[in-house]
Amino acid sequence: MTSYHSTKSERSLYRYTPIGRETKSIRVMRLHPAEDFDAELCCNILEVQFKSEDFPDYEAISYTWDGAIPSEGLCIVCEDDNTNPQKLLITRSSAIALRHLRKKDSNRMLWMDSVCIDQSSIQDRNHQVQLIGGIYTRAQRVLIWLGEDESLRVGPTFSLLKDLAQLEVDSTADKDDDMEDNMDDDIGEDEDDDIDDNMNDDDDEEEEEEEEEEEDMGDDGEQDEKGDDNDDGNTQDDRNNGLNKTKAAEKSKRKELKSKMQGIWDVPQASDDDDIYAWHLYSEVYGRPWFNRMWTLQEIALSDPDTALVICSQHEILWKQLQTASQKFREIGLDGRDLINSTMQLYSKLHLYIRCSRLGLDDLLRRLVHPKKRNKPIPQVSDIFADCRLRDCTDPKDKAFALYGLCSELKIQLPYPTYEKNTAQIFTEVARAIITHDDDLDVLYLVNSPRRIEDLPSWVPDWSDSWKSEGLNLRYRYSTQFQASSSKALYSFSQDSKSLILLAKIVDTVSGVGKPIPIVEEKLGPQLPGIFKRTSPDWFSRSYAVWEAVQSWARLVSDSERDVGPYGSESNDWMIAFLDTMMAHERVIDSIKQRKRERSLEERVEEMRGFLSWYKSLNGQNDFKRDFEQGLLEDGFISAPGELGEETIAHYHMSCSLWLAEDHQLMEFHDSVWAFHRGMSFFMTNEGWMGTVEGLPAEGDVVALISGLSMPIVLRRDAGNYRLVGHAYVHGLMDGKWPNSLDALELITIV
Repeated sequence: MTSYHSTKSERSLYRYTPIGRETKSIRVMRLHPAEDFDAELCCNILEVQFKSEDFPDYEAISYTWDGAIPSEGLCIVCEDDNTNPQKLLITRSSAIALRHLRKKDSNRMLWMDSVCIDQSSIQDRNHQVQLIGGIYTRAQRVLIWLGEDESLRVGPTFSLLKDLAQLEVDSTADKDDDMEDNMDDDIGEDEDDDIDDNMNDDDDEEEEEEEEEEEDMGDDGEQDEKGDDNDDGNTQDDRNNGLNKTKAAEKSKRKELKSKMQGIWDVPQASDDDDIYAWHLYSEVYGRPWFNRMWTLQEIALSDPDTALVICSQHEILWKQLQTASQKFREIGLDGRDLINSTMQLYSKLHLYIRCSRLGLDDLLRRLVHPKKRNKPIPQVSDIFADCRLRDCTDPKDKAFALYGLCSELKIQLPYPTYEKNTAQIFTEVARAIITHDDDLDVLYLVNSPRRIEDLPSWVPDWSDSWKSEGLNLRYRYSTQFQASSSKALYSFSQDSKSLILLAKIVDTVSGVGKPIPIVEEKLGPQLPGIFKRTSPDWFSRSYAVWEAVQSWARLVSDSERDVGPYGSESNDWMIAFLDTMMAHERVIDSIKQRKRERSLEERVEEMRGFLSWYKSLNGQNDFKRDFEQGLLEDGFISAPGELGEETIAHYHMSCSLWLAEDHQLMEFHDSVWAFHRGMSFFMTNEGWMGTVEGLPAEGDVVALISGLSMPIVLRRDAGNYRLVGHAYVHGLMDGKWPNSLDALELITIV
């Protein structure tokens, strides 16, 4: 090992040599070898030009900073004077990664942002972030560092995943569904699954038992002509026998994999809960922070997936094996809630964008992603930002800048990364760029969030707030199913880009508002079956909060019934309109999934029973709170109605929730309302229109149709202009009320 004159404590801090902003130069590090794992980390930092003949082969590291403060010393040896090295402070996670990646007997050329970008210089960050797309594209290989193997189970887990990736699974029947799951932006399958989970928790075990019975019996369903030959010469019996053998083999492999996983994670052999395997696999690998970071999206999307290597301590697995294993895990039925597969879907989608763009397959991409948007650029930037919104980053500005390289590769021009600008200005410029590139206003569907940074125009999404957003992204996807106004987006911007000018039809004024349904962020973890999920304090609190909110909605409808209105003159007309408003998402899901059949009479009766029980309860015909308080009064726990202490309120929430759960149909309907309407409010207008809105409306707000938006929006007057409250579902306005005459339209300014 090289000996240096200065000691670690004597070394001065390393000072980067600035890179000219007009050059396409980057820095790479030459990491020196060491046989001892704990030996001091030493390297050279070299400046190289992208187009130079001696541009070196290097590997780019994709990792997470974990928000840590740089505290570990990295010895930087100057090329001209190797006797007086300097030190650069890096984070502990960076140091550990470099120790694992360091070779014992030869140098290793690497690119690591914390070393190769001067993090103290805004100018250097601006310049180098613009080049990151090229850095990961030009890399010989991308090294994905997941962290350390603290559980000592990653080795056998990677071995299991490699076996799983090689597993042959006959999934012919599911190929169309998988294509939709992985590529179709319109469907938003992850969010649909969330709704289905909330609506069908009690049925899960029955369905799983039925599936097991089908596997045991084989698929011997009757055929019209069992003995007929098909084109390949095989009879129907031959095909059935082959299918049964395949199912038997899959079942055997599934059992073998479960046995291996039981050994890795000490899962009791008697456990019948397959979700527990997905949860352990998620905790061990797919749930690590790397998979939730913003920067890692473009780093892997721009890499070569055939060579990208995933590393955890000394254990390695190819990225393509990790990706294939996640799909196979689902295909053999061990990822029922799509926990593993959904983690990988976004990487697959972004890489699909890149591959199609590089190969000039825009038409193919359009058919896979947005077949309805034939005249729109594909992919749309609003889709990319919506998909990536849940990812985390330390600096909120990176919610925009971390996608710059990816978008550049897709020939999408975003504002240049400029860290001197404040976050509100950056987000505003990005929103304008999205509207201009996509030539539509869909980004307005992504505006609402409970926490917004200061000085942000009301029409600009706060990308830094990742509170949601299955529900919001779901409604964003569903907007394509409506056509409330003209399809042509007509818009302009003020000179300072802070105001958006639109062509609008003001429909009506809000006259009454119900309580918003709260956003309850459920903790990710193993799914509890059946009634056990409905006995936790969090569930009691959530269930009652939803109940209290929608009760105010129902009473608002009852108070608004009138002889003349958009829904008819009978009370049943209003009740049906309320049902349709609550179940609008079911109509849309059916449309998106192309369910052509009408629901059976039994299904409609079942749905109506649940709604009627729910609606009657909301309107006090089954006044549980009254009976509960009366019982407390009679028993002497309280002296007057309304004197419910904290403990009593908690007990009331529990009792009310369990009472709800006693009526299966009522509870199913209640859960479906919560699943889709999280974070939404209900309103009525002067003329009797009813709707739900993403945001917090107030009396006096206006409902408007906007040229280019398929859903109405709610606006708040502000000194002659308007502020955007949110997009809305207004029953009766979703299929077209756009006036034929320009006289009924007006230009409005949203600030």
